[in-house]
Amino acid sequence: RIDLFVADCLVILGDHFGWPGSLGSGHMDLLDAQRKQMQSGVESQEEKEKVYPKWARDMVMDVKYLVRMKELEDNRALRERDIVPISGLILSCFVRNLKEHQTVLELWDPEKRSD
Repeated sequence: RIDLFVADCLVILGDHFGWPGSLGSGHMDLLDAQRKQMQSGVESQEEKEKVYPKWARDMVMDVKYLVRMKELEDNRALRERDIVPISGLILSCFVRNLKEHQTVLELWDPEKRSD
């Protein structure tokens, strides 16, 4: 699903900016270079926003994050402090659910309740 989301984002960006052809997730540096080129010579922040809107910058950052997350998942030897691999996020959900269930059992144990 991550690959599908990334592909959809790249299609949206390509369509908005009129980029020919399709971009793959390996083109993240190209997206940054494109943004810099589009904003070069533009002085005001307002004009920069018109040329390359905030939603597009945010989308590029999200795609870069997801691509890097997938790379970390595929190569366990890599480590980064600011990106958690997908398996870490899934494990985190299971651990939180386990702790919530343990708390419920501790608080609502019928043997310990005095009616």
